[in-house]
Parts: sequence; structure tokens; C-alpha cells
Amino acid sequence: MAMSAALDALVAPLRRSPFMVEIADLLHAEVEAERALRRKFYAEMTPEQKVEFIGGEIIMHSPARNVHLDVTKYALHLIDLFVCRKQLGEVKSEKCLVVFPRNDYEPDIVFFGPEKARTLEPGTMRFPIPDFIVEVLSESTEARDRGIKFEDYAAHGVTEYWIIDAERGMVEQYLLRDGTYQLEVKASSGEIHSTAIPGFTAPVKALFHAEENLAALQKMLSDPPPLNAPVTWLRNHGLPFPLRGLPPDPSSFLPYMITIATFNTPDEAWLLHGQLESAGIPACVNGENAPLNSWLPGNILGGIKVQVAEADLAAAEAYLAAPPLPPEA
Repeated sequence: MAMSAALDALVAPLRRSPFMVEIADLLHAEVEAERALRRKFYAEMTPEQKVEFIGGEIIMHSPARNVHLDVTKYALHLIDLFVCRKQLGEVKSEKCLVVFPRNDYEPDIVFFGPEKARTLEPGTMRFPIPDFIVEVLSESTEARDRGIKFEDYAAHGVTEYWIIDAERGMVEQYLLRDGTYQLEVKASSGEIHSTAIPGFTAPVKALFHAEENLAALQKMLSDPPPLNAPVTWLRNHGLPFPLRGLPPDPSSFLPYMITIATFNTPDEAWLLHGQLESAGIPACVNGENAPLNSWLPGNILGGIKVQVAEADLAAAEAYLAAPPLPPEA
């Protein structure tokens, strides 16, 4: 409704203009030319590229600075762990191309709620409009993150948008109200509470500092998931579940989650997790807190497991069995 009213406001002056036909013909020709460029963009893009299509132009991204990578990693770990444990949808990062009516973006982090998550397949390369987006600013992207992306995300229903300034240690949270973004939080301390991801709360400093991030992850792991989390996950992935009540112990659902790899350190496990997610295969990291809370090495405690659902096992095994890509010349 809000977008319809905005479009009517834009078109109203043209309806009264004697040049309406000429303007419409000109716009039609430009739209068709841009669509041809977009088809070419889709045909030539590769999974190895970080590239966007914005306003008829192809935007190639240069490598990110270390602080940008760290802050993106901290935010991704927090959001993905929470969503994975609560079975609220899917979280993707970096090379996830989200398709808007005119433009194609690759935000730093995106979240899809259950309805959109159910549409994702292992081979998906063009993703729907997310419910939640995080952009970590850089000198080369700030104008777009605060400009065309800010406008486009709001216009097409991204209900929550975070802009993170890694250099200043500041996060801005924007919530969609009546078709426009309203600043809800701008902070370098305290807590931030998401509305698009129900129940997600994190210390702001955990987005910027390794120690605070680790403490926040450990706290999340110490909180039990809700009793209905396994059922929600099974519904989202089309797996069977008991129709008459729940067992007293949700761990009885664990056979549906299958371990495909075990590691001694969280970084190794999260690396594979990210690779699987980038390939469109939902995965979880389990047991990450065990070596963090003990002097014993991870393999003695059973290791840190990367797990997938039974329905995704074949795709995960095929991904692991595939030969690595040759290094670029």
C-alpha cells in the first residue's frame, strides 16, 4: 500500500503533462536496454565474483579491509548461531545475490524468514528480497549503502536494516514503518534488539570486539533452544515430525541432524559452515563452546561438529567430494 501511494505520487505529474507519451516511450526504451544489460550480467557472473548490478551498471567489489572482515564475521556468527539454534530461517553472507525489481545486491549479511527460506535450493544463485540486511560500511560503498540501497531496501519491504561503521564502532538500526526507514538505535554500547529476527538480542560491543563476541556466543550456547525449535526446523525443510505432541526431550530429534565433519577449532568449523551456506546447503555448528570452556582439546570432547539435515546430506557429501577449484593465475 505504501509503495503504491509513492508510485502514484511520482506518476501523477506525468499524467497531467503534454509530454506523457514521449516520456513513457523514452522510459520504455531505457528500461528495455537496461534489462538486456541485466540478462548479460546474469549470463556472465560467476560464483567467485562479488559483483552487483545497480542502476544499469555492473559494480565490481575490491577486497575488503581486515577490520571490515572482522566486524562482518562477528555479526554473522551472532546472527547465524541464534537463527540456527532457534530454527527461524536462513542466514547468508557476502556472495548472496539478492534480486530486487531493478537492482541486484550482495549485502554483507542477509536473513530470510521461514517462508522465504523454504524457497531456497542447493543450486539457488539468485535469492529473494531478504527480511533483514546488514551492511558494513567501507569507503567505496558508504554512498550506496546510505543512498540507493537504503531507498531500495525500504521501498521493497526489507523490514530491518543495520548499517555498521567498523571504523567508529557504531551500529545504526533502521526499522521499516509506513514504507520508510526510521532510525531506532544508533549506538556504540548497550544492546541491540532485532524485530525481524524474533528474540535476537546482542551486546553492541560484541559486533566489534573478539572477546565480547566470544562471550555473547557462549551465552547463546548456554541458553536452551525453545521446545518447538526442532518441529519448526522440520516443517521448514519438509521432514516428518510427530503429529501428537512433543517428546519431553527435544534431543530425540537429533538423528535428523547428521555430522559431516568434525574439527578441533571453531574457525575451521565456521569456515566449512560458511562454504556450505554459500553453496545453498543449510548447516549448523554444534559443540563450539566445549573447547572454549575447557582446557581439554576439542577432539577429546568430541570435537566441533558441522551438521546438516538428512534431506541435505547428499548435497553436502557431493560438495565435500568435489575437487577444489584451481588457484587463479
